Amino acid sequence: MKRSEGRSAVAASAYLSGTRLYCEYDHRFRDYSHKPGVIHSEVLLNNYFLEGGRL
Repeated sequence: MKRSEGRSAVAASAYLSGTRLYCEYDHRFRDYSHKPGVIHSEVLLNNYFLEGGRL
């Protein structure tokens, strides 16, 4: 996935999980919470992000 090709990891993650995620890069919400067929979703973060880390 390349930013130069207009792709967004946040948008892809929101779509796959059927959730609403905020992209700090372009300051937009990616909302796929109304995507049909999603029964359950969750996003898991590793300890680095839970401790306030950033990429």
